[in-house]
Amino acid sequence: MSQAVQIFKLLFITILLTIGQACDNKTPDSDEKSEPQEQTYKHSIFSFGTLIEVSIYGVDFVAAEKAFEQLEADFRYMHVTWHPWQRSALS
Repeated sequence: MSQAVQIFKLLFITILLTIGQACDNKTPDSDEKSEPQEQTYKHSIFSFGTLIEVSIYGVDFVAAEKAFEQLEADFRYMHVTWHPWQRSALS
């Protein structure tokens, strides 16, 4: 393949990637209504020997933090109550 064809292919791919990037960064027109992007809050809990990843969206920061605290408390309670090797309801 000639060097000119290789350069043309490289140039063509670069143009396509640039157009694709520009489309991803498109800002809404003034006629379009832009919906607010919801914040996603993430939290990790370690329980039962497992890392539990929790994501919450559609609420504010305070509500997400309260939910994470309640989930951690619930998992702690279940871990103690249903512990397989220590004295518990499960054993």
